[in-house]
Amino acid sequence: MQKTIIKTPFEKAQYNLTLLFFVFSLVLIPLFSLPNLIDPVLLSRFTLLSVGLLVFILTYVYFILKFKASISLTYLKKLVFIALLIVAIFSGLSIFNAINYSEAVFSFIKETTFFVYFIFSAILLFNSKITEKTIAKVIVVFSVLILIIGLFQTLDVIAQGGITKGSASGIKAVFMNKNLYAQILFLTLPFNLFGFLTFSKKWKSLAAINSLLTLFLIVVLHTRAVWLALFVSVIISLLFTAIYNYKSTNKLFSFNKKIKRSIYVVVGTIFISLVIITLSEGSIIPKFMTDKKFTTSEGRIAMWEKSAEMASDYPILGVGGGNWKIRIPEYGVYDEWKVTGKKRVQRAHNDYLTILTENGFFALLAFVSALLLSLFYLVKIIKKTEERDIKIFYFLLFFGIIGFMVFSFFDFPRERIEHNIYFYSILAIIVTKYYNLNNDDSKQVSNTKLLIFTFPILIFLFAASYFGVIKIKAESGTRLATDALHSNRFKTTISEINNSYSWFYEMDPTATPLLWYKGLANFRLENSKEALSNFLMAAEINPFHSHTFNSIGIIYAGNGDFAKAKEYFQRSLNLQPYSTETIINLARIYLQNDNYDEAYIILKRINPNYNNGQFKINMVMALDYKLDKLADSIGDSKVSEYVIQSKKLKPKTLEIYKTAVLEHRSFDSQFLHSMAEDLFLNDTTLNENEINKLNGFLLSESIEEQNEDY
Repeated sequence: MQKTIIKTPFEKAQYNLTLLFFVFSLVLIPLFSLPNLIDPVLLSRFTLLSVGLLVFILTYVYFILKFKASISLTYLKKLVFIALLIVAIFSGLSIFNAINYSEAVFSFIKETTFFVYFIFSAILLFNSKITEKTIAKVIVVFSVLILIIGLFQTLDVIAQGGITKGSASGIKAVFMNKNLYAQILFLTLPFNLFGFLTFSKKWKSLAAINSLLTLFLIVVLHTRAVWLALFVSVIISLLFTAIYNYKSTNKLFSFNKKIKRSIYVVVGTIFISLVIITLSEGSIIPKFMTDKKFTTSEGRIAMWEKSAEMASDYPILGVGGGNWKIRIPEYGVYDEWKVTGKKRVQRAHNDYLTILTENGFFALLAFVSALLLSLFYLVKIIKKTEERDIKIFYFLLFFGIIGFMVFSFFDFPRERIEHNIYFYSILAIIVTKYYNLNNDDSKQVSNTKLLIFTFPILIFLFAASYFGVIKIKAESGTRLATDALHSNRFKTTISEINNSYSWFYEMDPTATPLLWYKGLANFRLENSKEALSNFLMAAEINPFHSHTFNSIGIIYAGNGDFAKAKEYFQRSLNLQPYSTETIINLARIYLQNDNYDEAYIILKRINPNYNNGQFKINMVMALDYKLDKLADSIGDSKVSEYVIQSKKLKPKTLEIYKTAVLEHRSFDSQFLHSMAEDLFLNDTTLNENEINKLNGFLLSESIEEQNEDY
């Protein structure tokens, strides 16, 4: 690999700026966070990226003008740039289909900012003298930092009882969860392996240690998507190597001793990692291999199916960026997941489906085309490159892109700032190398054209930075508001929401309208009229937020308008059919209107062991009605009298209901069986006719229960 040769003051300034830019992007941004936010890293890292791009581009233009230099932009005509430009354009066009324009506009700004990052990275890489080894060393340093944090967290998890799928969630370094941590570890792996194979002395040792620890943590983190990415990347990379070697040497594989030793070390590291997991669990076989829940993905598949339905309804432009999480309840995802509380689905856990549903088919086609073009460029680079180290570097990037494509199918790396930075940095490295190898003409751009090209980008980045700062302030205030709400400081909640709420920030990251929190605070302060106004406005911001409709129903019920209350409770349950709070509220409306059958039917959605006083009261009322009907159907007999007397034993009635659910029997049948046991054992005055009558009812209930929905 050639050494960097810097001839002019501009080249020196350009080289230093490029190095500083990639240190800023690849090391500093992924480590930055603001803990006072609901999501401490998303808005903070986006805003830092926007501001950083603005400063670096201004500085670069200043250097060009100061030194009267010129640069080439010819390579921006390459298909991969056009493909990613189409993604950004459709992200903008999809705003017209959005329910919430603020979310869609921010998604467009974020997508375009990544595109600008890609362009600027390519410009710096093409025009500067920076080498692949230099970029790799920057990433090696970053790896050291996140590995140290992850290892300390791993030791803490082991000390608290061992590494399992659940406890591994405590290992996330500076990222939001273990899956995102595993993904960023995977994206750094090609650079560390490259350093291990090509660096010398201390850098080589450092890269080797990083590679081993990265593999160790990838195993420890129990992230199946990254495991699959690792497996698929290895298989496809080996197939590519076999085909390439066979064409050039008539041998499938021709690894030298160093690479063979590397393979042995990698396999050994994975094996040792599995042994450590096993020993920390105190079992012979790692639990994840025998855990049935670990190998099932029904919930995610159901979510993908609902996303596909959404995509079929909005095939061209999608529903708008950031609007998937708003619309998905409309498609019955909570019916499939049977969510009972306030947990909300925020992502499709499939980046391809997210692009398809939010930005449409053409955006997805363009993004996939960019990925395939990057693989095509890599194949061409590997074929044309003579230098061994360069071949290794781009072969490892091939491995990395394949892995990114795989785990993007099961997760949401494109939502995260640091993952996009690494992806677009890799893409920029690939494109500039491909352009250089193909000896395309590189015409220099005049300073006038450069300023015309740069000016709108700078205006856009200023707007993006402003947007980010406003959203950071709003999310910080929303965090304070929700904390105040949970600690019964309702006036503080209202004040913070008033300061945070604007067109720029109408919902928090869970798609919950800020005015819903304000409405709750007003309701607790007994300002029902103001609370109702807040809730109705919240329903306009997110018309598929089930908790908002439940809250509106509560207000109407409190005002005595039970017809309106029933309407809103039903609308809430249409979106989240297993919400225990809403079920209990609707059941109370049914019971007040003596509609006991409907109350019983809807209360059956709740787990019978749910420890809630209002649920128990409502269910006992519904069961009492069923016992009255049962007694009437039996007629005037000792059996009927026994049924009536049993109504007084409320706890026993509930226990019989729980048993009925457990045994998959109707309540009537289970009650009669239980009562029969008591009568046969404790009552010796039953005559033959009463016994025959009881047996007849037991038989009829057994037949009827086969058609009942449990």
